[in-house]
Amino acid sequence: MVGFSGFGASHDDGATDTTGEIRTIYLLEEAAGKGIGRDLFARANERLRDLGYRRATLWVLETNERSRRFYEKAGWSWDGTTSAHQFDCANLPIVRYATDL
Repeated sequence: MVGFSGFGASHDDGATDTTGEIRTIYLLEEAAGKGIGRDLFARANERLRDLGYRRATLWVLETNERSRRFYEKAGWSWDGTTSAHQFDCANLPIVRYATDL
């Protein structure tokens, strides 16, 4: 196993029943650049669509430029929403990306 993803109903305040969320996507560094992450992400999107979601969101660290480029190449975009995430005893800014499924 070189990667995995987790997804389901959105946990965001005000989210409708038709909004899903990709909660996790992880890939071993040595597997990066081989299309595996792209396929894993596409399958997570397809599964959300199969479950009846029409929109999906995800959260990413604002400073994680590599992941943000990855999501943007997949057709996702920052929807203007920001928050904070507790990470290593610090609150770090996170941004929400969204797409229509």
